[in-house]
Amino acid sequence: MKLERVVIGEDFSDPALAATRWAARHFAPDAELFLVHAIEPARPPSYLEDELAPSLAVVEDARRKAEQRLRRLADELGPGRVRCDIREGRPERVIVEVAVQVAADLIVVGEYGHHGRRADVLGTTADWLTRAAPVPVLLSRGLRPSHPRRILLAVEESPLLDELVDWGRFCGQRFGAEIFAIYVLDADLLDRFQRVASDRSGPELEREVADEGAAWLRRLLGKAGFTEGDVRVEATVGDPVRRILDAIRRFEAELAVVAGRGAGWVGEAVIGSVARSVLRAAPCPVLVVNRSGTVPA
Repeated sequence: MKLERVVIGEDFSDPALAATRWAARHFAPDAELFLVHAIEPARPPSYLEDELAPSLAVVEDARRKAEQRLRRLADELGPGRVRCDIREGRPERVIVEVAVQVAADLIVVGEYGHHGRRADVLGTTADWLTRAAPVPVLLSRGLRPSHPRRILLAVEESPLLDELVDWGRFCGQRFGAEIFAIYVLDADLLDRFQRVASDRSGPELEREVADEGAAWLRRLLGKAGFTEGDVRVEATVGDPVRRILDAIRRFEAELAVVAGRGAGWVGEAVIGSVARSVLRAAPCPVLVVNRSGTVPA
């Protein structure tokens, strides 16, 4: 079974256009693409509504121009596989609405997204999508002119574990990519364990935890269908965000796969913050797997 339906948020910024072309040509070349553009008229202060409220003609003109640009983009990508959808509303909500209606397998957004400002997309569109979208979200940045050849799989012990590993395996098989799986136990959590449950020294306990974590990770990946030569495994102790970002750079990963949300050892808020921090700082595309996302077989 293939990755069949991909929804792409398109605001015609350079990063959004690059994400659209990369997803169409390299990440999901066989998928049906749904290009989604949101028209969000600015809301003036109440005392200026009569003077500055957008007229129907202004909205229709924006729609007409967006339709023209989407048609040109669809012709470039292959009109038989592209559907265009223009709606009014907040970009993130429009994207999710379309994804639900078409039963999408994945949402793709560019690094900057709506308004062309990195702080804006990570504070609203992409950040909101990673927390609320019903399918995995791929934030495209640091794109190379090919499919991903090295994939970093950041394993979290959470309810998302099976979906996360399945997506890592699927991407690895789909692209014939090398997989580097890393599991990071938070150093603060290890310190709490040591204070209440162990008389061993810190370095001794850390080595034992890392060794047992690596063995656990190998068993987990083996049960998920990975063979011994398919994946490189690392378990370590430290700050999860820093260790994951360091692994991405050391491995020269061209795609990172992370869990978006879920309740693990330290709770949903912290696990979500790891994904959001990696999303902000990773130098490569990041695939954020959400709880209810569908996983291709």
